Amino acid sequence: METELKSRLRRLINLRWAGCIGIFVITNITKEYAGLKIQIVPFYAILGFIALYNGYFYLTLRQRKKDLMKNAVRQVFVDCFSLTAAVYFSGGFDSPFLYLFLLHIVIIAGLLPKAWTLGFSAISITLLFAMIITKNLNSIRHASIEGINEAGNFIIDAKYGLVFASALLLAGYFAAYLNERLYRHRIFFSRLDKSIVLDDVIEKIKNELSFLAGHEDIFYMPIDKDRVSLVCNNGGISMSIPLCEKNVFTDVLLSCETHLLENRHVISEYENRLFEEFLPRATEITVFPVRGAFMARCYDFFECHANAAECPVLDSNDKRCWNVSGTYCKGKTAGNVREKLMRCVYCDMFVPVGVFIVDSTRRRYFGAGIDINAYDYMLESVSYVISNAKLHAKINEIPEADPLTGLVSKRTFYRLLADEMKRAQRYSRNLGLFIIDIDHLKKYNDVNGHAQGDILLKSAADIISESVRSVDVVGRYGGDEFIVLLPETEKEEAKSIAERIRYAVEDHRFPRAEHSHGGKVTVSIGAVIACMGEFLFTRRKIIRSAEDALYNARRMGGNRVVVFDKGMLGQRGHTNDD
Repeated sequence: METELKSRLRRLINLRWAGCIGIFVITNITKEYAGLKIQIVPFYAILGFIALYNGYFYLTLRQRKKDLMKNAVRQVFVDCFSLTAAVYFSGGFDSPFLYLFLLHIVIIAGLLPKAWTLGFSAISITLLFAMIITKNLNSIRHASIEGINEAGNFIIDAKYGLVFASALLLAGYFAAYLNERLYRHRIFFSRLDKSIVLDDVIEKIKNELSFLAGHEDIFYMPIDKDRVSLVCNNGGISMSIPLCEKNVFTDVLLSCETHLLENRHVISEYENRLFEEFLPRATEITVFPVRGAFMARCYDFFECHANAAECPVLDSNDKRCWNVSGTYCKGKTAGNVREKLMRCVYCDMFVPVGVFIVDSTRRRYFGAGIDINAYDYMLESVSYVISNAKLHAKINEIPEADPLTGLVSKRTFYRLLADEMKRAQRYSRNLGLFIIDIDHLKKYNDVNGHAQGDILLKSAADIISESVRSVDVVGRYGGDEFIVLLPETEKEEAKSIAERIRYAVEDHRFPRAEHSHGGKVTVSIGAVIACMGEFLFTRRKIIRSAEDALYNARRMGGNRVVVFDKGMLGQRGHTNDD
C-alpha cells in the first residue's frame, strides 16, 4: 500500500515540475504573440511558490519515516490554493487554467480515499466562489483573456461558478468511484496471489462476486472428493448433481461457459430445487464455471498413438478434451461416454473445480443487470491462481511424492520397504523388489531435449503403475530408474509381473520414439525375491541384489528381465557381508 502511494506521489511531483515549465513557456508565448495582458509578476510568484513547495515535498518523500498519507493531503491542499491564485490572476472564469481543477480532482482520486476526494472537491468549490467575490469586489487586481478587466458581472460569474462547481463535484465523485473499483480490483488480485489454499481462493472470489453483484445471494457448488458429482450445502439444504447426468450445471462445468436460467423455463429437478429451495426470491439465476488454467490439448500432452484416427481431439483446437465427444482417451477406448468422463475427471488435464450460482434477478425496473462479461473476465483471470491452489492441494495430499511422476519418493519408498520387511518377517512371507531402468534415455534426451524426456518419464511411470497389482508400491528411484515393491510375491509371479511391465513399455508408442535406440523405448528390469532365512534379507542387501540383476540385464543388451541369483555375487563388489 505505502509503496503504491509513494510511487503515485513521485509521479505527481514530476507532473508538477512539467506543469510549471510548460505553463511558464506557454504564458510567455501567449503574452508575446497573442497580445494578451496578463499580470506576469504575480504569475511568476505563483510558479516560484509551486516550484519551492514541490522541491520541499520531493525531499520529504525521500525520508522513509514520513507519513505518506499526511504528505499527500498537504500536497493536495497547497495545490488547491495555488490553482485558485493562478486562475484569479489569469482571467477568472475566462482562464484556461480553470480546467486544471478537473485534472487535479482526478489526481486526488488516485491518491486519497473517496471521502477525502469529495472533501477536497468541496474545498475547491469554496475557493472558486471566494475568488468570484474577491474579483467582483475588485479588492485585488486581476486579469482576463481580453485584457485588464475591472469588476465583473457577479450574476454571470456566479452562474459560471455553479456550472463549474457541479462539474467539479461530479468529476470528483466519478473519479473516486472509479479509483475505488480499480483499487479493490488490484487489492483482490494481490490477495489472490498470496493464496495457495483452494478454499481460501474460492472464498475471496465469492466475496468479489458479492461486491460486483451488490448482494449475498451467491453460493458455490464444488466437485466432491470422489469426483462424481457437484455438491451443494447452503443454509442446511443439500443437493448432489451427478456429473454423468446431462443438465445445465454439468454442461456449464464441462463446457466452462456461463449459462442463464429463468424460473419460467425449468427443465430438470435440480433447476426446480434451486429456484424453490435455495433461491426462492430469484426469477433469474446465472451459473458461472470455476476452473483452472487451460493447458495444451491432452493429445499434445500425452502423445497418444499417432494412428489413432478415432481420437476426436486430434482435429480439434479445443483444450477441453473432456468436453469433446467420443470415447477415446489416452490411447484407450472407453466403453461409453460416462466411462470416458470418469477417466477425464481424474486426469491432470481436467481443470473445472465447480460452479458459482448467482441470483441475477433485476429487483428494480431501471436497476442495472448483472454484467456477465465482467464476471467471466474475472473468473478467467483467476484461473492460474486456481491451478496453483489445485497443485498445492495435490502436493499436500501426497507430501512425499515425486513432483514429476507423482510416484512415491525414494525416502518414502525406503520407509514402506522397512515396514513391509518387518511384516514379511513376522508372518514368514516373501517379498519382491524391482529396479527398472529406461534404456538409452541419455541419447533420447540429447536428441529431443530434457523437457521431452520428462514427458517420457511421466508416461513410463503411468505404464508401470497400471501394470502392477493394486497392493504393489511404485516409486521413483533415480533419474531414469523406478523401483517397485511387491508384497507376498513368489518368484514366478514376480517374473510374470516384470515381463508384463517390459512388454507394456515396449508396445507403447512414446513421442519421438524413432530417435531412441532401435526406434522404440524399452526398459531393463532387475528383480529379486527376498525369502525368509536367506542371506540377503536386509534392506541394503535386497536393493544391492536388485541393482546387480539390473546390471546384468544392461550388460546383456537391455530390454530384458533378470532375476537375481547367488551366481551374481561379487560382480559389482557385492559380498556376503554387504
